[in-house]
Amino acid sequence: MKVKKRLDIPCGQTYLFELEDGNLLEAGDVFMARERAYGTRPYRFADFDAPSDHNKRVMTICTMAGCPVGCRFCASSRTFKRKLTSTEIVGQVLAMVDNGVALGRDADPANAHEFRVLYTRMGEPMLNADNVVASVKELIRRWPHIIVGMSTSGFQKGVDTFLQSPDVIPYVDMQFSLHSTSDSERRWLFDGEIGTKMMSIPQIGESVRAWAKHTERKTSLNVILFDGFTYDFASLLEHFDPKDIWLRLSPWNVVQKSEEHGFEGMLRSDDVLHKRPMSSEKLRGIIDDIEKLGIVYSYAPAIDEEIKYQVACGQALEAFRLEVQESEKPKSERLRVIAA
Repeated sequence: MKVKKRLDIPCGQTYLFELEDGNLLEAGDVFMARERAYGTRPYRFADFDAPSDHNKRVMTICTMAGCPVGCRFCASSRTFKRKLTSTEIVGQVLAMVDNGVALGRDADPANAHEFRVLYTRMGEPMLNADNVVASVKELIRRWPHIIVGMSTSGFQKGVDTFLQSPDVIPYVDMQFSLHSTSDSERRWLFDGEIGTKMMSIPQIGESVRAWAKHTERKTSLNVILFDGFTYDFASLLEHFDPKDIWLRLSPWNVVQKSEEHGFEGMLRSDDVLHKRPMSSEKLRGIIDDIEKLGIVYSYAPAIDEEIKYQVACGQALEAFRLEVQESEKPKSERLRVIAA
């Protein structure tokens, strides 16, 4: 797996890898704050004075080259090339270990107090479930103390594949992308026919209950708070036991796709870092409702830094492609842009 590009950030690296067939993957290898309690203040990369692999090491990887799901707000939307093999999925982790050694990083992630691999870059894991489950088993074999994060929009067949491997579940933090408490709004977000194949909220609730039989880990429901969307969190209690879930409140990433569709997110940097005062009364009302319902929640990382350091799904590859497009323009045109 060849390194096409590497971006050094304050607490690690973002990689662009090239496979033997020329397809590109993006991945990240970063240090994180070792806060485990739900609802703790999110990190900022700039907070790390002396980052260390012996604290918390987190890698983010792809399950596909591109992605077939038409998320209207995602940089990797409708860029699908092919599924990755289990060897290629694990290979991203091994490549980051090998390349990290040359940068002075620890050669063995097992030496980290906490080692996580998040399946959260390009690709829908539940549409490549057989290879994904096989790759998780291999990672567990290599690093028995590993914690795996699995982010999915929710496809029943793939989730059932995991439920048929209950020995894997205790190692996995499962996350469903919800983004609204209305199924019709959710399906609109995941543009096209594939949106109709996603699990409904009641179906996700059934799978979460089945998942909880094999682990004490809470399932995360990821919610990007879009302005104008429905957030009736009380309705979730019809389908979920609060002890089984926690809400991950996320910013929306400003990429070309999200700008094309005119999205506006309610969360701002100050909201995420300080919780109060909120940037809008509507947002404060939503947070108050969640707290009154007794649903555990936390905030995603600081918004501006996710974008700056290209750590969200599809961002690194989109940035690279835009750079290539810019470099291929005639020199005279590039100079006009700079002058402007």
